[in-house]
This record gives sequence, structure tokens and C-alpha cells, in this order.
Amino acid sequence: MGHAASAESPRRNSRQGSSSPRSGGGSSSSSSRARSRDGGSGWKVPHLFMVCGTAPQDLVPWTPGQRWKRSLGKNQANISKSRGGLVGLVNMGNTCFMNAGLQCLSHIEPINAYFLTGKYAEELNPSNPYGTGGKLARGFAKLQEMLWQRSSRCQTPSQIHSTLSKFARHLFRDSDQQDAQELLAYLLDGLHEDLNLVKVQAAKERCKAAAKKVDS
Repeated sequence: MGHAASAESPRRNSRQGSSSPRSGGGSSSSSSRARSRDGGSGWKVPHLFMVCGTAPQDLVPWTPGQRWKRSLGKNQANISKSRGGLVGLVNMGNTCFMNAGLQCLSHIEPINAYFLTGKYAEELNPSNPYGTGGKLARGFAKLQEMLWQRSSRCQTPSQIHSTLSKFARHLFRDSDQQDAQELLAYLLDGLHEDLNLVKVQAAKERCKAAAKKVDS
């Protein structure tokens, strides 16, 4: 995702400002470490991945791409400096297929930006009879917080697993491994209905009004 540079720039800039190259024929220990990281090929390991073993509690602002501005809410999106996007999901039985699908969706920038900036809350439609009463959207929003704003190495997606188990029991039948594509299809459709801007009751009233005009 495009957040890596913005997430780590404060720490990287502070390091660049505090360090100074040594003069003379000998190389510094920092340059030796840099060569060991890139193996002499010139490619440097992104700083975000070099510090993923630490667990600072502070969050840093993240600005999504401007091309997604129509999908952004009013809240400032914040992510963990060390673990943002690098958090694993605990296997709750045979839920590898679910975890894989959730991770895929959670790493699509316009989707996680939509939830992390709170835009979903503005468009939540709990009265839609075709949705889950907003439970699936809220559970997915909670998942984004776990994956992008927590500093631990792994999280247990119990809330969204409980919601999926309730509304899509066929996905967890007999606790067997299921198809990740089928889970993604249901998840996308469920989120669409929970966040559908078209109010069903209002649509029915418009249809009735249009029918009356035709009859008259």
C-alpha cells in the first residue's frame, strides 16, 4: 500500500538528521549494516519491514490517495508505525480460508481507507432487510482497526467470525475448510447491503407513486 513511506517518514527523517557520514578510508558500522541488508545488490529492505519486530503504542497519521477522496470520511486515518498491515489473524479452527479472504480485502487501499476514516458509519443502512443490520459492516470496521492500528503480531477475528457464522452458516459447515472465493462473494455482497444508500422503504414508496400515475 501507499502508506509505508508516510508512516515511516518521521522516524526515517530523524535518523537522517542525527547521523553524519564518517570521513576517511574506513566505512562506518551503519553503512556495513546497510550493505548486509541489501546483499550488495543496491536494493534496501523497506524500513517498515525492518522495524516490524518492535511494538510502539503510538499511531501515525496516514493520508490515503486523493483518487479515493469520494470514499473518505471526516476522521483522520491512523496506523501503527510498526505493525500497520503486518498483523496476522489467528486460526479459529479451520478458518484459514476466512483469514485469507479477510486479509485480501483489508489490503485494498480504497476499502480500508473507507473504514479507517469512518465513511462507512455515514452510510450504514441497518434497516435494509437484505443486510445484516449493520453487524457485518461494523465487524469489518473492527477488523480494520485490528489489522492497521494494533501493535501486536496477531489478532483473533472473533467478532466478524461470529457474524459470518450467524448469517452464512454454510461457510462454516462441519468446521471444514471452505472456498475462500465463496466467502469473498458473500462478504462483498453483505457489505454492499449493509452500506446500501438506497433505502428500501423509500424505493417502494416511489414505485407505488409511479404506479398510481400510470393508472391515472
